[in-house]
Amino acid sequence: MKHFFTLLSAAALLIPNLLPAYEIPNLTYPMSQRILLLPKEMNKEVRFTLVKFDANGRPGIDVLAWEVKSPSGKVVCEGTFPDDGDTRDSWKRGPDQLAEIRFMPMEKGIHKLGYLMDCDARIRLTDTKAENVFWALEHSRFRTDDYDKEKIHTWFYIPAEKAGENSKVTITSSYMHYSKTRNLTIRSGSRTFYKNFDAPEAPDKRHIYVHQYVIDRENPDDLYELTADRFYVISFQPQGLRPLTFFFDRESAVAFKPYLPKMDPRPNTISVPSDKASEKIALSAGDSYRVTFVPDRKDSSWQFEMAIAGQPCRFSEKSASAVISVPAGNAFAALQKKSGEIPKGKFLLTRMLKGKTEVVSPENCQVVDAAAKVDITVIPVLNAKGYDFELSHERGRKLVRKSRTPAVSFKPGELAAGVWQIRVSCNQGKTWSPWSNFAAAEKENTSPVYAYRFRPVMDCSVKEAKRISLSTVKPAEVIDLKQSSFLVNGKKLTPEKFGKNELGVKVEGLPDGKVNVVADLYDAQGNRSVYEWVFMLNRPMEKTISFDRNGYMVLNGRKFLPLIIYPPGKVPVEGQGFNTTLPQILIPKKALDLLMSRNMKTLDSGCVYRGYYTPKGSDPFQDVERYMNSPLKNHPARLGMWMDEPDAYLPDKTISRHLEGYRKHSINTGIAGVCCTGRERYPDMAKLGDYLMIDLYPREQVLSVDHLFPKAKKAAGGKPVWQLNQGFDYDGSVTDPAKFVPNFQSMRYAHWAAFRYGLQGLGFYQCGTAKASKFPGIFAKAVELYRQAASLSFMLTEDDITGFLELPDGLKCRTVRCGGRVYAIVQNASYQPHSAVIRIKGACADKIRVLYENRTVRQYDGAFRDVFMPLDSRIYEFTEK
Repeated sequence: MKHFFTLLSAAALLIPNLLPAYEIPNLTYPMSQRILLLPKEMNKEVRFTLVKFDANGRPGIDVLAWEVKSPSGKVVCEGTFPDDGDTRDSWKRGPDQLAEIRFMPMEKGIHKLGYLMDCDARIRLTDTKAENVFWALEHSRFRTDDYDKEKIHTWFYIPAEKAGENSKVTITSSYMHYSKTRNLTIRSGSRTFYKNFDAPEAPDKRHIYVHQYVIDRENPDDLYELTADRFYVISFQPQGLRPLTFFFDRESAVAFKPYLPKMDPRPNTISVPSDKASEKIALSAGDSYRVTFVPDRKDSSWQFEMAIAGQPCRFSEKSASAVISVPAGNAFAALQKKSGEIPKGKFLLTRMLKGKTEVVSPENCQVVDAAAKVDITVIPVLNAKGYDFELSHERGRKLVRKSRTPAVSFKPGELAAGVWQIRVSCNQGKTWSPWSNFAAAEKENTSPVYAYRFRPVMDCSVKEAKRISLSTVKPAEVIDLKQSSFLVNGKKLTPEKFGKNELGVKVEGLPDGKVNVVADLYDAQGNRSVYEWVFMLNRPMEKTISFDRNGYMVLNGRKFLPLIIYPPGKVPVEGQGFNTTLPQILIPKKALDLLMSRNMKTLDSGCVYRGYYTPKGSDPFQDVERYMNSPLKNHPARLGMWMDEPDAYLPDKTISRHLEGYRKHSINTGIAGVCCTGRERYPDMAKLGDYLMIDLYPREQVLSVDHLFPKAKKAAGGKPVWQLNQGFDYDGSVTDPAKFVPNFQSMRYAHWAAFRYGLQGLGFYQCGTAKASKFPGIFAKAVELYRQAASLSFMLTEDDITGFLELPDGLKCRTVRCGGRVYAIVQNASYQPHSAVIRIKGACADKIRVLYENRTVRQYDGAFRDVFMPLDSRIYEFTEK
């Protein structure tokens, strides 16, 4: 059969006669649907072909990005469907655009193909070609239209998602006035639930109607077959369950079954009211359960008999528990009364794997403060006769605690610093949990000094300079003045305090011309940061911009790492870690002077090039050229210009013309670059600009940075690569910061991954309805990240060293050497936790600092341990011997 699916925007639902068969509507939430790919053989290439065409339903850019993730969450391939070039609001179907997805599978299991952008596009799987792969479709919205007069024939499972789930499943289907279901049949084996069923049409054009299909499952392993002459609905999804997975042949359904979601394997307890005991309960086939009756009144006498999974069980006030085993293939078992009166109360059913009480390792063992009281708890086990906690330290120390409850406390300092292993047993040690690791830290301040408000101002021209200073976030009292120094034109000076947060040096007799300042700061704990700036004494500032061999900007003779905020808006940016702004207008001299006084830079607006902020009837490009030809072109606060995603709306010749026009007016006073939206356009845009800026709306694919950054670096061919990181849920539909995509953990991963790959600039993106002013808590966390980057920029621009660390699989790192210390950015590039042993190949002190976490770890015999949660990022500082 010819398979035909479509993704489209919600507006397209109003044009039923143009809809092809087998479609999946609503690209507003593209990640709600996925194509699942299951490789047949490892180390043999997978090829999967599909087609995209534009709906052209509204003027816009129908560029659709996609990616394939492996079972561990790593991006194995990605790409884009380009726009077909038709931006008319015509609802006319665009041409087919063929895409072949190819990758070499290295992991067994389901690979997920997802779409990452919102546009008026449709994905069609017509005459799908699949080599070395089974495929399926996961979506809650699945339909056909008789425009192509095709029938639907598909298979799906309805797995039990949790113990205690009722066997009757209700599938909700939503209809509008043009929706219709004709001759629908749903069957499983010899059982038929609906036969040649026609759903009634929705009579009112203004409303959505709901029809429900009820299926009484005998077993969550059952495979359901669905056929219909027409199946045109808005949604088709079980109530409360994840979207269904649809298969288009039995072979694929059988192949996928072992990999589909199963019930939670951890022990859990089901509570069933006694008056509901006759309802069917989901019990895992082949598992054992302890069943306990708990009456509401404990002072009464009672006795009754129940049949559970066909097995008789007697209960009384003297013997309230029984153990039963569910036969294989019978996952649903009713609690049926056989004799006696059941008092008011509840049944507790606790699953026991393989007939034994399963003890789960502690869930809250994270990095802890060794000087504080520590509480450890486990999931309680029904009728357990006490718990034994056994802890083993990496240096051989052991601790054993007994507890009547599933919790135990340790006194402050009782857990020595280092890595511990812990396991738990219950019922006199008959069953032990697996070992779990956690680290008890040595508490120590490990946050380098963050400085700002440099005086004289960076890159300015002054008539006199009697003292040179900077301000710090930390009080000046914490700075070690004896170890710290100011290097002024190569002369080393000891700093002094000028105020609560200000320190610097007094100078006299400085020669006219350029003054170079290097502030090398240490606090009392030995945390180091370095700040360098220049100013001109009695000479005009002659701005120069170039790039070193590694692509880092050299501004007026010093390395400069752009830390960008886009757009600045009304957000207070001074002292927040940012040193560069991307405004949305061509800013006037007054604003440039204000930025200059705050030691900040700016790049001329890319939005102006799209005509967003220019008077009606004016030519935005002529406006920009007049601006570039004004005296402001040499203002020291200006770094240059950027064009905002012109690859999506301008021909390359036009982009080149405006970039060259900018350079003509800005020799040695500015750079011109492009923010590129399409990954396939990276090489072209890098050729046109002085630098390449990349900008994704990452949503769920944060780990694609591990695929994206190397691609951008390769495409740039040695030119600088800058990245804008999304900080908020872009479309504004999410208002709870806890539910933002990306969340802060993902944003932090992308932040440090940029520096791990050696990107030469990094920005924080907040725009539209998702602005920092609306979410000050999220912005405060972003400020924390950019202050950290600013205080470590002296090492982020250093050359890499290789071979210093040996990492286990799943961790990635970058190491640099700077001033007798080695810095390592180590990241867990997966969604799997790691208790990692990291080996050190170089010679260094035993104590290793974990920057910004206020703790240290120690190496033993050339190795140290640390625990990484999914997407964790760590910065280690090693002192070389």
